Amino acid sequence: MADIHDLYDDVTTGGSGEYVLEYKGDEHTFTVQALTRSRKNDVLASLPEGFLDPTGLPDDLDPDELAEMGDAELMQAIEDAGGDVGELMAGQMLDEQATETVIDAMVDAYEHDALGDTELENMLRSSQFPDSAFNEMLNRMIEVSTPDEEMRNFRSEG
Repeated sequence: MADIHDLYDDVTTGGSGEYVLEYKGDEHTFTVQALTRSRKNDVLASLPEGFLDPTGLPDDLDPDELAEMGDAELMQAIEDAGGDVGELMAGQMLDEQATETVIDAMVDAYEHDALGDTELENMLRSSQFPDSAFNEMLNRMIEVSTPDEEMRNFRSEG
C-alpha cells in the first residue's frame, strides 16, 4: 500500500512526456511538462466550444482515423460522409485571446535543448508554423497535463 507521501510526490510532480516535431525531413524532440491545474483550466476555458470534441463530424467517421489525415484528405472525408466542414472548422479556430493563452502555456510546457523560450515563442507565433503541428502540440500539452486513468479512479473513489 502506497503511503500519502507517494501520492503527494506523484500528484505534485505532474506529468511529463515528449513531442516529436517533424520538419523538412528532420525530427525535433521536445520535453513537455504538465501545466498546473489552474493553468490547464485557463487554457481549456479559452478554447472554442467543439475544439477538443469536434462538432460537425458524421457519426460513421472515426475521430482517431481523422486525426491521422492531412487537411485536404480530412476535408474530403468529411464532405464524402455528408459532414459540415464549415462547422467543424469554426470550432477549430482560436481567437486572439485563446491563441495568446495557448502560446504562453506552450512556452512554459515545452522545452528543447536548442531553443530558448523566446525562440520557441517566435516559432509558435509565426504564420509559417504549420497549424497541424500547433494543434498537435496543444493536444499533447493537455494530454500530459491530465492525470492518468489510475489517478482519476483514485479521486472518484472517495
